[in-house]
Amino acid sequence: MLISGVAFLLLTVTRVRQAIIDSVPADLKQAIVVGIGLFIAFIGLKGCGLVVPDPATFVRLGNIEDPTVILALVGFFVTAILMTKKVNAAMIIGIFTVTVLAMLFGLQPTPDLSVFKPTLPTVEATFGQLDLAGALSHGLFSIIFTLTMVDLFDNMGILIALAQKAGLVQDNGQIENLDRALFADSIATILSSIFGTTTATSYLESATGIVEGGRTPLTALTVAMLFLLALFCTPIFLCVPTYATAPILVLVGAMMMENIGKINFKDFSIGLPAFLTILTMPLTFNISTGLGFGFISYTIIKVGTGKYREVSLMMYIISLCFLINFIMR
Repeated sequence: MLISGVAFLLLTVTRVRQAIIDSVPADLKQAIVVGIGLFIAFIGLKGCGLVVPDPATFVRLGNIEDPTVILALVGFFVTAILMTKKVNAAMIIGIFTVTVLAMLFGLQPTPDLSVFKPTLPTVEATFGQLDLAGALSHGLFSIIFTLTMVDLFDNMGILIALAQKAGLVQDNGQIENLDRALFADSIATILSSIFGTTTATSYLESATGIVEGGRTPLTALTVAMLFLLALFCTPIFLCVPTYATAPILVLVGAMMMENIGKINFKDFSIGLPAFLTILTMPLTFNISTGLGFGFISYTIIKVGTGKYREVSLMMYIISLCFLINFIMR
């Protein structure tokens, strides 16, 4: 992950990452927003218990008689009604309602308020434990390439989607202050590898804060302070069940569907790649895979129909990298 972080930093300093994002056609950027919205909603439906795995059909309807599923539906409609009426903190009210009901019906234990001490993680076992020699060996090159591709385009897709939802995309299609976001992401990736944590990058759940009106750096600072406070309130936050928060993801995903009307489906050379991007993100449970299907199909169709001049050099390079990545998996 350190190598990926360094690669991200070099690509950011040389403005290659920004050039990659700027090269994505406007319709595919809208498709990325919609695809991630479906991805979020699918995660939410699984968390609610409304969708469960099935070996024959991939997924199927869950047990709607399950008390936790019923409570998830209650939270969903309570939050949806409050959001429709534009009530502030509708999502928090929905989560609180489900959590309290779960406790009253004995489905969730009440928090032990007598234990209020910070739960601090330890990093002694992972801090600085880097095996660069092993990572640079020939046998791991394909793994490093795959990880870099996945992290690079996962983050790119999330940034595009969140920026679109936050209204930070300018009339020319460029994202406001994108270079700062990419630089912060690169540094975070490097530091996370040193500390031995999972990759620290832009997180999809930011869509919830954006829907609630978060737009400025003060939002991120507030979230950071609340996470710090959460270390001292672990008993309270642990009592919030997944089925209380999952309905919020479905609602946020639904709100991201509005971008689908901005895609030109009348032009099949645009509509098909956009459709594949939207479809494959939730089905493969991977953002970068959806981007790969969309970019490769866009390039092939444009070339095959003689419209190769409409494809930028960067898109050719990206499509080739995705093709190599798919082959090497």
